[in-house]
Amino acid sequence: MPTFQAILHWIFGPHFFDVGAILCIGIGFAMALSPDPKDISGAQWFFGIAALLAVGRAGHWLVTDPSPPLPKPLLAAFLFGSIGALWIVAHSWTERKLHTEAAATNVNAPPSAPRVEIGLALGAEKGIGIDSIVDCSKPPYRCLDENQIAGEILPLDVGAKGWARLIFRLKNVGMAKLSNPSVHVESPSAISIDYAPAPNPSRLPRNVLEVPSGGMDIQPFSISKGDYAVPIDVVVPSVVNDVEINVKVFGDNMSAHDLKVRFYVVRKTSSPTPPPRPHLHITKFEWTTPVDPGGHAEVKVLFENNGTAPTTKLAGLGRMQLYVAPEGSGEITDSRTDDRRTFEKQLLSNVPTISEEQINASDNEMPQGVDRSFIFKSLPWDQRAIDAFREKTALIYAAGFIFYSDNHSIHKPVRFCGYMAIDGNMKYCATGNDEP
Repeated sequence: MPTFQAILHWIFGPHFFDVGAILCIGIGFAMALSPDPKDISGAQWFFGIAALLAVGRAGHWLVTDPSPPLPKPLLAAFLFGSIGALWIVAHSWTERKLHTEAAATNVNAPPSAPRVEIGLALGAEKGIGIDSIVDCSKPPYRCLDENQIAGEILPLDVGAKGWARLIFRLKNVGMAKLSNPSVHVESPSAISIDYAPAPNPSRLPRNVLEVPSGGMDIQPFSISKGDYAVPIDVVVPSVVNDVEINVKVFGDNMSAHDLKVRFYVVRKTSSPTPPPRPHLHITKFEWTTPVDPGGHAEVKVLFENNGTAPTTKLAGLGRMQLYVAPEGSGEITDSRTDDRRTFEKQLLSNVPTISEEQINASDNEMPQGVDRSFIFKSLPWDQRAIDAFREKTALIYAAGFIFYSDNHSIHKPVRFCGYMAIDGNMKYCATGNDEP
């Protein structure tokens, strides 16, 4: 009868590896034949343990056997290589069975349920119509996914008008369509919510909105490649600075999925509309060329009121002066010399001015959209001036101001400056012109 020591020696001896490896191989083979993927995965573990036990038994034999039939290095390479190859074959076999069973399970399983994610597009009220096409890559739109919304406080820009448009974008990331979807929108804030394509001002309460599907299902994104848009308009009273909106989506084959969106209100005070103002615009100069001594040069200044209000006071002042080129410089051309530039500046600085009392004393009202003109004459020209003008060594200059006011104030005067040569064509000064 074997002693206890002998039993322990056998259990922890080389035969333990033999029996253990054979047992693991049998269990692994039986589990691999099962259709359950969990059993097949378990078989891989048993085949792995069997390979380790076989490696241990081979190593024990190589160490303890004093005279193996082949050289130990060659024998070790053969044994360990064979064990590894057998383990690879077993592992590949079980992997193929796992893929086969998984494919069969997917074919026979019912379609997965729909799963909806709620996104949001901001800035839509700055778009066109009801924003049926929203390009998230271009301003003014800013599009957020559900994971970007949750836990954040977003800006709700109501501008100066007091309302904003929000487009909730429903994305079905499941593999089945959402049948007969409904969208429930409500807010604990004192705001008014309307469905943008079909507002109903008589609906009560104003902070709760039900958006039916209208018979349209939400297809999986893998099929539709698009989102289901729910545009709403939110009217925010001036006393409300924080807004919370809760959105809930559900359907015949999906339980409710909800999202809480929090906003801080951004307002922009509209600029006050400026009061109507007149604006005088000089449109043309007309000249009369002097022909003989004692004659006059005459200029007619034509202008119009292209503003938004009539003038209540109107006055014009002008000055005419002859410019004579320096002796020996020849005929005057269109190119301006330093001497002419200096002359023009002096002429403009010497134009008569008019006081506020004188402007207010006039009664020349000029309605908007009306043309007017005024004429002023030079002093009589002598023969020397006429000769210089005809010989193209002199120019006739005219400069002046038109002063005007309305019911609110006196406006900046309109300044003009021009000259005429012998050809009779009027031309503007290089500097000093406000109009045209």
